Amino acid sequence: MSSKSMPSPSHACDFSALAQRYTRTRQQTVDLTRPLSPEDCQLQSMPDASPAKWHLAHVTWFFETFLLERFESNFAPYDASFRALFSSYYNAVGRKHPRHQRMQALIRSASNLGASDRQSLKDLLGLGLHHEQQHQELLITDIKHALSQNPARPAYAQRWPLAGTHPQPLGWVSLAGGLGLHGHAPALDGSFAFDNETLRHQVFVAPFEIGGRSCGCPCRNGTKAA
Repeated sequence: MSSKSMPSPSHACDFSALAQRYTRTRQQTVDLTRPLSPEDCQLQSMPDASPAKWHLAHVTWFFETFLLERFESNFAPYDASFRALFSSYYNAVGRKHPRHQRMQALIRSASNLGASDRQSLKDLLGLGLHHEQQHQELLITDIKHALSQNPARPAYAQRWPLAGTHPQPLGWVSLAGGLGLHGHAPALDGSFAFDNETLRHQVFVAPFEIGGRSCGCPCRNGTKAA
């Protein structure tokens, strides 16, 4: 490896943070299904919902299909049929080795990749984690709908909500309207964005008020940047 292609220590730090984020996100998905029995995970209570087991398989399929298949040495799929079984809106992407460990091994070895591949891996991993967090929201919706259809109305979790809530007084937020900018702005929103959040463009909005609860930020006074 030439001196020009040698990874810098900062790359290792970047991927170390990504590895920790990957572990946290994957664990949260597992925690969301922990209160469920195997039978609960099978339920599909309406056509617009998915069984919990499908969410688990689908988010894992994403990492295998878009990261492991591209970057892992000697890649072999767990089951080739999963490409079709657990693909949703992606067209034509279709002894047990734990994929969680495979992904961590891939992330640890990422500093050995070329600069272009390192950036591609970071971008795909970030997309995969945001994708999984979307499915975490869907998981809760689908699980609660499925359990609500059960005549016994079983509780999803003994402790609910899972995090403390502190409702704030309801009030009105006034916005002056006029010309503003709409779409992803890295300085305000961070580096990640889905493709339908770009390009940032100018829009006109008529003055309006909207009900809201105090969050202690400048938007209460209608001064938040567009």
